[in-house]
Amino acid sequence: MQETVENEVKLILAEAGTSTIQNPFYINFGREVYKLKNKFTGAQLLNTVDITINKWVGKGLDRDTLEKIRNTVFAIAAPAP
Repeated sequence: MQETVENEVKLILAEAGTSTIQNPFYINFGREVYKLKNKFTGAQLLNTVDITINKWVGKGLDRDTLEKIRNTVFAIAAPAP
């Protein structure tokens, strides 16, 4: 299952034109969200994934790409404001 997730993340990165040097970081984000999805549900999942996105944005990744991975690969919506 994790291999499928990684392949889907790679497709999004190719569409976004992400530099290949950054791909491992986005794949690590995908792995982290995969683990969170297996651990949490509901609002706790939404909030934890949002915190994870903020962490990776702080490390220099693109928020829009991370959100697209969240939405497309994991079918997780953004938390309510």
